[in-house]
Amino acid sequence: YRCVQAAQGAPGGAPVLALSPTAVSLGSSLSTADVIATNVGGGLLTLGALSVTTDSGGPWLSAALFGGGDASRSATGVRVTVNRTGLAAGSYAGRVQMLSDGGTVQVQVLMSVSAGTPAPEDVDLYVLAVDRSTGVTVAQDIVNPTSGLAFSIASLPPGDYVLYAGSDLDGDDFICDDGEYCGTWPVEGEALPVTVTSGGTVSGLIFTVTFGVQLNAASAGPASLAPCDTPAHAGALKRVGCR
Repeated sequence: YRCVQAAQGAPGGAPVLALSPTAVSLGSSLSTADVIATNVGGGLLTLGALSVTTDSGGPWLSAALFGGGDASRSATGVRVTVNRTGLAAGSYAGRVQMLSDGGTVQVQVLMSVSAGTPAPEDVDLYVLAVDRSTGVTVAQDIVNPTSGLAFSIASLPPGDYVLYAGSDLDGDDFICDDGEYCGTWPVEGEALPVTVTSGGTVSGLIFTVTFGVQLNAASAGPASLAPCDTPAHAGALKRVGCR
């Protein structure tokens, strides 16, 4: 929209704040997550005070602005941090509200505290880069909790992708079936596209994989699932269901 305005020589208009994602889940091990602030209006978006609240457990949640911003925003976004010290085992919820001259937007923060530190399960997790427009898996990486969960997918063609991670315990070449591990970036239920440019690098994409969650097609939009008659992928790439 701003490109069209610039081409027409029209004024930019008032700034409008948008946050992505609007919900983050840190599970039982992650301590920080970044939420990107975008000016979807015009002019300069000035980010202001942050208001943090938690439902229980006291002040375990904090937040701060990060990044120098650019011509359209005064900062890159907000970094949320959780401190589990002294908290009883269980699930916790909180919220971060960001004020700006382009409106006020709230981010939900979920996290949990485990009763102990279980040994990592020996299960292969397939991280898929799925073309957002076709629903076809373009590339994948395989990680295992016993050796580490850092993933890397190289040489993707430019485009918009949705990231999935999950297991294929039944060996049917589909991840995220019922009774499998499954997750989407940035959070389950709000999968957002990742834009890859020619020669560019995207890093720091962290998300949670949960056991026993069956993927809902609505979570990432209809284009996230490939047609059921999609030909088998070269190189034995996994798929994420079909429609």
